[in-house]
Amino acid sequence: MTTRLLAAGLILAAIQCMPAKAETTISGAMIADSGIDPKGALDQADRALFRARTEGAPLSLAEALANRAGALLALDRSDDAQQSCDAALALLASRQDISAQQIRARTLLIRNQIATLARRYDEALPQAQSTLALTEAVFPAGSIERAQARAEVAALLQSLGKGREALPLAMSAWAEARAIRPAGLSARLQVAMTLASIHSNARRSDEAEALIREALSDGLSLPPGHAVRVQILNRLGYEMLIQGRLNEAIPYLRQAVDEGHMSPAVPRSELANYVGVLGIALLNQDQPEEAAPILANSLALFDAAGVSAGKASILISAGTARDRSGDRASGLMLREQAIALLGANPKPSPLTMALARFKLGQSYAHLGRLDEAQAVEAQAVEGIAALRPEGHFQRLNSSIALGWIEGQRGDPAGGLLRVKPAFARMQEENQKLEVAQNQVVGVLDNIEALSQALDAAARAHDLPFAFQVMQVLVESDASRAAIAAQARMQAGGTELGALLRQRQEAAASALEKDAAAIRAAADAAPDAAARRAEADEAARALAAIGADLDRRFPTYRTLLRPQAIALDQLRRKLKRGEAALLTVASDEGLFTMAVTRDNATIGKSPLRRHEVRQLVARLRASIDGEESFDVAAAKTLHDAIFTADVAMQTRHVRRLIVAPDDILSALPLSLLAVETRSSVNDAHWLIEDKAISVAPSLSAIGDMPIGKSHNRRFLGIGAPDLSGSGALTAGPGYYAAGITRGERLRAMPPLPAARLELERIANILSPDGGVTLLTGGQAQEASLRTADLEKLSVLAFATHGLVAGEFDRFSEPALIFTPPADAGADTQNDGMLTASEAALLHIDADWVILSACNTAAGKRPSAAGYGGLARAFLFAGGRRVLASHWPVRDDVASDLTVFTVEGARRGLAPAEALRQAMLRVMRDKTRPDARNPALWAPFMLVGN
Repeated sequence: MTTRLLAAGLILAAIQCMPAKAETTISGAMIADSGIDPKGALDQADRALFRARTEGAPLSLAEALANRAGALLALDRSDDAQQSCDAALALLASRQDISAQQIRARTLLIRNQIATLARRYDEALPQAQSTLALTEAVFPAGSIERAQARAEVAALLQSLGKGREALPLAMSAWAEARAIRPAGLSARLQVAMTLASIHSNARRSDEAEALIREALSDGLSLPPGHAVRVQILNRLGYEMLIQGRLNEAIPYLRQAVDEGHMSPAVPRSELANYVGVLGIALLNQDQPEEAAPILANSLALFDAAGVSAGKASILISAGTARDRSGDRASGLMLREQAIALLGANPKPSPLTMALARFKLGQSYAHLGRLDEAQAVEAQAVEGIAALRPEGHFQRLNSSIALGWIEGQRGDPAGGLLRVKPAFARMQEENQKLEVAQNQVVGVLDNIEALSQALDAAARAHDLPFAFQVMQVLVESDASRAAIAAQARMQAGGTELGALLRQRQEAAASALEKDAAAIRAAADAAPDAAARRAEADEAARALAAIGADLDRRFPTYRTLLRPQAIALDQLRRKLKRGEAALLTVASDEGLFTMAVTRDNATIGKSPLRRHEVRQLVARLRASIDGEESFDVAAAKTLHDAIFTADVAMQTRHVRRLIVAPDDILSALPLSLLAVETRSSVNDAHWLIEDKAISVAPSLSAIGDMPIGKSHNRRFLGIGAPDLSGSGALTAGPGYYAAGITRGERLRAMPPLPAARLELERIANILSPDGGVTLLTGGQAQEASLRTADLEKLSVLAFATHGLVAGEFDRFSEPALIFTPPADAGADTQNDGMLTASEAALLHIDADWVILSACNTAAGKRPSAAGYGGLARAFLFAGGRRVLASHWPVRDDVASDLTVFTVEGARRGLAPAEALRQAMLRVMRDKTRPDARNPALWAPFMLVGN
């Protein structure tokens, strides 16, 4: 299992401040299993209570009061539930018979949860331990009540930062509950959720996810909207969220929210949390416009439930969503409300207050209230520094924000003196991180901080430092996916793998102890200093293991993250007539740096990240045929990238080597409109002036040979044997129905034109033979692995391509092949060639063509995941990759690929060969839509 740490960003910060999750406690089993909504359960309990009082039966009366307490608690009426519990316990005080003691134990379980939901953990733990002793004395082995009582104690131990004590207790609770079928289904599944939560908090992600999925297979048998079913759906999405698997998390979080809204069985306070987590996930997927109304709904649910715990953290996130959507005034208002709410709390969390000030200072700065911004941000820096160790992302990000504000107040050099060391430490800490499902976390989650660092560098005219920051943003996670995956795969079952697992366990311990220290400081606990000392010692132990890793395996981190390059080094790599163009859509504007052999300049457009995303979405929609091509958007984006300074710097450049960020990587820059007149046919496109290629890594520029090839062999693989209509999105139903991966792959739509495309390319490129075609049933991963991939002129794929997170559990981009009859029997030949698998191939080819893929970016604002697949083929030995951004008409696809490779054989530089191929298609008078970029612009050249 790989270490899965979120080193930066809003996800962990926001979720850590959320109130205790319902799945960490056990209650209301009788109500949950009945399937009755809480109001109906309360009516039923009231009728039973009336009958018991009429009959004068104390035992029946106590049982009715206990049932009533459970229903009240499910309706968020904790005070009324406490009164019912007290009344029931008073009736049972003098009774020693087994029936009375069993009712007493069930009542105590509910009373304990009341204390737990109020976060009175120190008070609730001894009560829960006493209840456990009673439960084990009065209920037989194998009863659900015993499992519930153990899980309750385990959950409280976890809440107090005692995860190591909690884990064996929760495991024994689940071992007992697991065997209870079919009775007690809901209570049994809640026990499973307690254990899953403990696994998750210990960063045992594989164990947590496997358990949640097992619970989901049973939970989906419950009716839609059932409280426990909704809880499990949310828990699975939450688990994926903290692993950084946002694309996979959001469908589950959405389903939990949708079912929760339709069901009265889900308490509004729980639903407020579920909605809030969905909003935070969308915010961290860089979708602030969609997140904003969802977070507003969460706030409304908190108000409706009369619950304030956790509301402040949602206010902070809602403010961030509004601010990043362009509504900075609303962002400020929401952040001020968070501060006011925290200030009204008699025991506010110092960390939450400091984080709220951190965000508030940024809002003041965005609205020009710089004096207030600096004062509040300085408070935040001081508060966070008192609670977080050096190197913690919250501490570093707040320092960057303060330096950025100082620069805006007229001291750009002084502000940069604060920003630079924080940025350097951020990079040092990120370098220590492991890989989670081939996504290197800790870069894109820092969008706000990196935006501010870049803006501070530009204000101070420090181009070398601006280049450092931009390099982090354009060297995306996906571009490193294949190398990182290989490093991880090589570590399995080795001395390195054992050391990585040791570091994983140390990291989980360090996080647990740090959280306990923060809670102790917030509560002014007598042992606060001791807890902080324990946390510091755990951090030192983790650092020592990291140092041991570097000493014993010095190349490991380099494999995970390519070394950065300095601005002067890049300039020396460039030839005359070439320019590197870095583009970053930040929260402070769209920055472009143009670098030539002689000079460098940086331009800034006021277009902010959300506005660039909207322009890209408009262009993608017009490319996908939803409407005519959006020439206006292409012109607006061109002018934002090529500001006056950048245009001057690149005026005489004939070749652009582009390094776009995650948003702009969704488009080939060839379709930018330099000039526009009345229609798409009258526009002048950037590709008409300059050849364009994509840099797989800035450090790799100039390192790849571009000479004329002497290879002549051609291998084409594609047109897999598929038969369906092609729903790709994974969801809960797939797992419940037991649909296998192979069945899902075979259900994707066939590609009848792909075979003809490969045959046409083969006939043109290799007329004298030396051709291997693997199509239909032969287009399997096993066929590719056994094929001779050396000394090839062209290796071409014509099949579906998937971006990261588009299918099942895979966060990697992948190519689709014909699945074998038993896709589960051989995990290496399952019908999906992932980036990490592609990186392990041994290829010697001048060109790798990824043609006519189903999608490179779809309608999402980033194609970086597909770029990771191109990067993998380069790592495997391909000298350059030609990849399509969107589905290409088969006749055009073969023209573009053949013309490009033929041009390169004639001695043209590959980027110029692609440019000439595009111009030939564009100027073909037999095609009435020839000048439409949707036809000629899909391919990108990755590499030199």
